[in-house]
Amino acid sequence: MNMATRLVEDKILQARERGDFDHLEGKGKPLDHSRYFGVPEPMRAAYTLLSNSGFTPPEVELQREIGELRERLARTEDEAERRALSRKIDRKKIKVEGLLRRWQR
Repeated sequence: MNMATRLVEDKILQARERGDFDHLEGKGKPLDHSRYFGVPEPMRAAYTLLSNSGFTPPEVELQREIGELRERLARTEDEAERRALSRKIDRKKIKVEGLLRRWQR
């Protein structure tokens, strides 16, 4: 292990001992990979690079929104709301398909 790696590991250990990581958002919850796996495999590397640079492509954002709508749909028992949420999901899925088709051309 080189000196720089050891220094970084020591800093992380000290931060953990101080409790710096105890109140992070999402602590103890599984990672949300829906944004990553919602993107077609051939485009994941490019989208990850763009996302890490602060840019979220519209089709990725739509996939995230679809996931949130599906979660709401699973929680609601009101039939009218279920129908409305299902229509929203369907419309967003159509938009995603259209955006993805442009990459296939």
